[in-house]
Amino acid sequence: MDQSELSPTQHEERERLSKTYDQVKVIDSTFIVNKDTLKFHLKYYCLRDSNLVIPKFYEFDENPPKDFVTHPFVADISLNRNGSFILRKQFQGSDFNHFYKDPFVGNLKKYGSIVDDISLSQYNKDKSRIIINFSFSIPTTDLGIAMSLIIADNGTYKIIADQ
Repeated sequence: MDQSELSPTQHEERERLSKTYDQVKVIDSTFIVNKDTLKFHLKYYCLRDSNLVIPKFYEFDENPPKDFVTHPFVADISLNRNGSFILRKQFQGSDFNHFYKDPFVGNLKKYGSIVDDISLSQYNKDKSRIIINFSFSIPTTDLGIAMSLIIADNGTYKIIADQ
């Protein structure tokens, strides 16, 4: 097996994660729905508040294992329809807890965060809604689930876990 095919170690994943703390991802898009102009804005970033402690039992390559202190990531989302905001919300990990059954004995709800592969869906055929796909996982582990945030053109939204 080629080295490039191997999954990163937790140490490598912690280093990669720490390099994303200062990065901001922005998605700006405009959609025309019937006679309405929808302006969508998403800002994904790290809160940098050391508020997320991953227990040492998830740290397999540390000797001795120790808790990993990191930061949660959030997504600020706004939707403007014909010049008026119809949605302005910061989505944090706890906002998703009601929408999925935790396959990891409650630990995803305790330690989970939005991870950095957040994107607009390429497969949305219904122009009256915006679909954002993302992963929700325990940082530096492979424990998580894919989720979708579906925003209607009136500003209402729903969250679906792909379980």
